[in-house]
Amino acid sequence: MDRESLSKNDLNLRNTLSREVYRASLDYKAALFQGQKRGRLFLLNVQDQIKNNAQYHYTEEIAQQAAIAARLDLELFNEDCNSELAIKAFKQDQKLAAEMKVTQHPSVVIFDPSNEKTAFSISGPDSMTFLDNVLTTQFCNHGETNVVAEKKALEQIQYSKKNSSHPLRLR
Repeated sequence: MDRESLSKNDLNLRNTLSREVYRASLDYKAALFQGQKRGRLFLLNVQDQIKNNAQYHYTEEIAQQAAIAARLDLELFNEDCNSELAIKAFKQDQKLAAEMKVTQHPSVVIFDPSNEKTAFSISGPDSMTFLDNVLTTQFCNHGETNVVAEKKALEQIQYSKKNSSHPLRLR
C-alpha cells in the first residue's frame, strides 16, 4: 500500500485487497496442481496483466486469461481454485511464513543444508540486491558446485550478520 500511495486507513480498500490477494493465492495453488512450470507461468501472466491494468485489481478475467496463457486445463483449474486442497495448501504456506517470522515482502529464507535448524531470513528490497550479489557475483565461480557456492554464501551471510548493520536476521 505504501508503494502505491494507498491509504492504510481505508478499510474497504484493505478488505478488497485482502480478498483479491487471497483469491490470487488460491488460484496460484490451483495452477501449481498442474505442475510447477505451469504454476510459475500462471503467476507471471497474472503479474503482467495486473501491471498493465491501471487499477491493479485481480479479477476472474485476469485469472482465466492467465490460465489460458499458461496452458492450464481450465475445467480442472476452475475446480481446484475452490477446492479444500487449495485452501489447505494456502494455510500451510501461511503457517510456514509465520514460523519463519516473515513479515514483509520480498523475503528470502536460506537454510543451512548441513544443519536443518539453522536458517537466515533476509527481508526488504536492499537485501534482495545483497543476496543476488552474494550468490552470483562472489560465489558462483566457474566449476564450483552449487553446494560449495551455497556454503560460501551462508558463510558470507553469517559474517555479514556479525559485522554489519545490514537488515539480516537469524531465524
